[in-house]
Amino acid sequence: MRHTLLKYVRISLLWFLIAAIFGFLLRLHSVTPLGESFNYQKVLQSHSHIAFLGWIFNMLFIFLIRQYPSVFSHTKLNHRILFISMQIAILLIATGLLIWGYKLVAILFLSIHAAITIIIAVKFLKKADKKLPGTLPIKLGLIMMIISYIGTLALGPISAMGYKFSDGYYFSIYFYMHFQYSGLFLFAGIGMLLNSFYSQNINFNIKKSEIYLFFAATIGALSISTLFMDPPKIMHITAFLSSALQIYVVAKVLFNNLNQSLIQKFSTQELIIPASLALMLFIKLISQLMAPFPLFTELAVSNRFTVIAFLHLNFLGLTTVTLLYLMDRYFISCSVYKSYIITFLAAFAISEIFLLITGLKIGGFSPIQMNYANTGAAFLLFFTVALLNVYCIAPVKFLGKFKCEHKPAKFIKKIITFISVYKIIIKTSAFFNI
Repeated sequence: MRHTLLKYVRISLLWFLIAAIFGFLLRLHSVTPLGESFNYQKVLQSHSHIAFLGWIFNMLFIFLIRQYPSVFSHTKLNHRILFISMQIAILLIATGLLIWGYKLVAILFLSIHAAITIIIAVKFLKKADKKLPGTLPIKLGLIMMIISYIGTLALGPISAMGYKFSDGYYFSIYFYMHFQYSGLFLFAGIGMLLNSFYSQNINFNIKKSEIYLFFAATIGALSISTLFMDPPKIMHITAFLSSALQIYVVAKVLFNNLNQSLIQKFSTQELIIPASLALMLFIKLISQLMAPFPLFTELAVSNRFTVIAFLHLNFLGLTTVTLLYLMDRYFISCSVYKSYIITFLAAFAISEIFLLITGLKIGGFSPIQMNYANTGAAFLLFFTVALLNVYCIAPVKFLGKFKCEHKPAKFIKKIITFISVYKIIIKTSAFFNI
């Protein structure tokens, strides 16, 4: 099974690379128009769906298989069939979005992909080992994933009734995204980290009551997604109290678990990553806490750069770093890879800082200067993702994990592979008249 899962990881990393390329092209378009053949909206839709489905959900499914092998084996719908079916759907979704936009082909295969994820969720809810500490949060995350599809199902009827781009239309999108990044991605990530700690004999305890309280607060935090509609004050109060409750639960859990014996189980290098995850979680929750106040509501509703920064905090920050950390635990075991995660964190932090400087207009920089800065940050992120692909996809020997090899000849081969990938990007850019 390990050999199969490594193949799944490589496929997911390729999707991550494609999403990074699209992200870079989107930023580059603000500096140099990429020609009439470049449709910004279609590329943006494809970029986000590939990141969601090809990178994040694929990796979550891989870790589900790794931590709960009995759930997805020895059945007619085993993990091979489910994974391959998802890749076909993702490919057709991305192609459909690039060529036609959000039309029949993309909608059809998004529905098929959603059906596959529901099958995965049902299998897990029925068969998952309840003894593992991460089972409950993962189950709640999968339940919220199923709930999120109500938002996407509502888009069709809303559009058919002539209300496309109305408040109800956008709320349906925000409904879906809330239960994905604050629901599935966050809860599944927490659950998988708990399972990882448990397998390493690291005691990190979260009570069931705390998990359910955080779940209830997450449901309440959906009210944040209504703020753009100028709702009644009760929604502002609900948004604030829900975020405050989330912060209280996280602070309480960390206070009860952080002690010298726990910290000593991590090296200094290893400790940077979970500490960064905790910091990003607090930044996310504090951002949500401030959202109901008029000044911050305006930033959350109408400022494109602060919105992108918040979305990237969830997807590239919290979720992706969690996935990279779990990859270190299960598939790549060496100090060089831990240094890579820290490098990725630095690239992500630079990107976030530039987005916030642009959105908040700090420092008196001109829009053109910030467009170049944001494009450079996007290239830096693409570069780090490309390096990870070179490391993991280039032929390496492994025994259950990717083998850490530091021989100069092998390193040079991988650099040559990266240069080849870079040349492909240059040719693609030339095609778009960059």
